[in-house]
Amino acid sequence: MTFALAFNGISLFLFQILSARSIGKEEFGKLSLFYSLFFFLADFLSSGFRDFSASYLPEIQKKEIKEEFLKKYFFSFSFYSTFFYILLWIFSPFLIKKFFEGKTLNFFLFSLCFLFMFSTIFLRGVLLGFLKITYVAFSNISFGISLIISGIIFYLKKGELIHFQISYLISTFLTFPITIYLLKRISNFYFSTNFKNLIFPKIPLMMSTVNSILESYFYIGIILMKIKNIPYSEIGLLSAILTFFLGIKTIYTGIFIPLLPNLSYVLSENKKQKFYKYLKIVTILIIVTLLILLISSITFLPSLWQFFFGKEFKFKKIDFSLISIIISIYLIIRLLSRAFFAIKEIKYIFFSFILYLFLLLIFFLVIPLSGIKIFEISFLISNIILFIILFLKIKRFIESKIFSAN
Repeated sequence: MTFALAFNGISLFLFQILSARSIGKEEFGKLSLFYSLFFFLADFLSSGFRDFSASYLPEIQKKEIKEEFLKKYFFSFSFYSTFFYILLWIFSPFLIKKFFEGKTLNFFLFSLCFLFMFSTIFLRGVLLGFLKITYVAFSNISFGISLIISGIIFYLKKGELIHFQISYLISTFLTFPITIYLLKRISNFYFSTNFKNLIFPKIPLMMSTVNSILESYFYIGIILMKIKNIPYSEIGLLSAILTFFLGIKTIYTGIFIPLLPNLSYVLSENKKQKFYKYLKIVTILIIVTLLILLISSITFLPSLWQFFFGKEFKFKKIDFSLISIIISIYLIIRLLSRAFFAIKEIKYIFFSFILYLFLLLIFFLVIPLSGIKIFEISFLISNIILFIILFLKIKRFIESKIFSAN
């Protein structure tokens, strides 16, 4: 799984370099906004369903109960995703004007990418629920292969912005049927048209809200920069910097995705010391990563990145250093969120992340900075506040549930 996500990270990195060199900093900013929107909305709609199935399916042993769960699960997701997709088109005039420069074709491409991506994320969750980690890895690899091949083709043909947007569409479109095929190898879909099977997925929707913030973490910043009308050239510069850190995030996703079912399992087996050990090991790994990132940021990383993206992109050591600290706090927060999902403290983490999103928005609007600095300071302050809130809560849980048991 880690290899698959690392491969995806490398594919995305190469695709970003090819597209940035082909279309320039400003157009690259527009492309960054394009994929930030569909990744964020796809995570918002379906990642909670994914983690819900990853947490609960391994605990269901009886085949009949599992089939009944999947029947309600598939139907409920289909119903709410259809409703959300219709809602997206209802608000399309506003979205086209604000985020797509009035170009309906760009919005249409975005909507298709969003459709295939959120469906794929949902299906991967069911695969995780059956503990088919290898299948999920293969689904991820298929996306990376499609993206880099199409990116190379359009780069060689000196493609424009629209061509690289089509690359994302090709990748999401091809990955969707592959993931369906993998799921059909192990389970039926249990499709139903009976509205008695419709349930309100309160917990998955709460988890989706948290995940959309966590997994589309930097994409939110790009979207907020556009809302604040920061120039596309600045968005492009920030996106180029974030390409490196998204690679770090992708590698850790390979740790965090299988970590959740494992944390849930050790708790169900009452192996609470092992639960604590998992958290401790990943925390140490994140601290080591921070030290490596800081050393790289003040030495060779900015120059290396300018070599990759071209002379039009001028990077500063302070920007890489600040974002290194931000990504490290983010990784700790994401680790804590896995723990909260495992101990079923969904409401607490849900409202904590709602507060976080509110604070982030306020900071973006009121801090008198522009360009990349508004992104860095807003995320840094918000991250520190959220970390304190989550850490104090999980600390109380560990002390009361683990050490009291001994």
